[in-house]
Amino acid sequence: MLAWGGEDTFGESPEPEFLIPTEVNHALAQGAIQVWVHMSEGRFLGITHPADRDWVVAGLEALTLDGWYPNPLWGQTSPGPKGVPG
Repeated sequence: MLAWGGEDTFGESPEPEFLIPTEVNHALAQGAIQVWVHMSEGRFLGITHPADRDWVVAGLEALTLDGWYPNPLWGQTSPGPKGVPG
């Protein structure tokens, strides 16, 4: 099975899952990327498996209604979360 990045990292697993820490560590070890970590109190919404989509969509909708994201989310220049400059 192919990962989203194109490498066969899952063997014969019937469940497609993109394991972000594994792939980032692999790319770091190859010297292919640099990573900067920004600490946040925010909620993480990540899709690593097709089944994650529904809860991520619901989470983004809730964060948008609460003012953390602009509406529409894409296609406009707007302030960052809760009015903090992006």
